Amino acid sequence: MFQEAGTATIVGTPINELTINLNAGWNFISGIAETVSIYSVIDPDSIITPGTLYGFDITYNPDSMLVPGKGYWLRAYQDGEITIPDIEENGIIYIVGDSYNSEGIQTACYWMDGVRVELPGGDWATDIVVSNGNVYVSGTSGANACYWINQTRYDLPGNGGEGEAIAVDGADVYVAGWYNNGSCYWKNGERINLTTNAESQAFAIGIRDN
Repeated sequence: MFQEAGTATIVGTPINELTINLNAGWNFISGIAETVSIYSVIDPDSIITPGTLYGFDITYNPDSMLVPGKGYWLRAYQDGEITIPDIEENGIIYIVGDSYNSEGIQTACYWMDGVRVELPGGDWATDIVVSNGNVYVSGTSGANACYWINQTRYDLPGNGGEGEAIAVDGADVYVAGWYNNGSCYWKNGERINLTTNAESQAFAIGIRDN
């Protein structure tokens, strides 16, 4: 408890990368000298319970960004180690596709610097974009096109299709692909037909601002 308001200067070396040992259950953590998305954290054993990063602002709130100087609660399935990487220095490489998970089931996934991240309910993934720390992936779930934002799946209208490419422009998400009546793209989940009643598929999408 401080007796009066004031300021203090803290001197030290910025922490640009941090390895943290987590215990099973809730853990109190902080980040590094740069803002980092929780989805950029390297979690080789998948011990982080999804959706359990909480910050505090009058009350506890779900969060996705680790901001310098702030503390957060994070839940882990089990004891283990995670690393908050130095994104500015090293960058992070994202690859999408499908592979077998630990239970021997082939599912959609992406790899972040070689660490596999499973995409719930997906059969395969086709494209990936990282924007403002959020990970956007296009692909297929069952017989239909879909996309994911940070592992949350959004199914797209149109039977028998596939999302082939994804682009992000501000708050808008675009997915190019096809369904059983031809080629199309989706903007924020709404389908816009291209060539219909024919053998037609769309495989890429780009956004031009001017």
